Amino acid sequence: MPDTDPEEKTVKRTQRPVTYRCEWCGQESTELRYPGPPPHYHAACKTPAQNSIARNRMQAWRERNRQQQQLPPPRDYINHNR
Repeated sequence: MPDTDPEEKTVKRTQRPVTYRCEWCGQESTELRYPGPPPHYHAACKTPAQNSIARNRMQAWRERNRQQQQLPPPRDYINHNR
């Protein structure tokens, strides 16, 4: 009879080769990865890709913000020039 607790489990996580296509440069690559979703980018492409995505996202946000700020200001119903 083993000396282990019956509720104690041992989980062995092993890496496996995963082949994927980099969304940034389009090159196919195989890496050893733990189970989970496949990567989107190579290690070399990851930083430039994320920077570009963030830049585009901020540019769109700034454009939306600019459009909202170009609305006419609310009317002031009090005449201060009497």
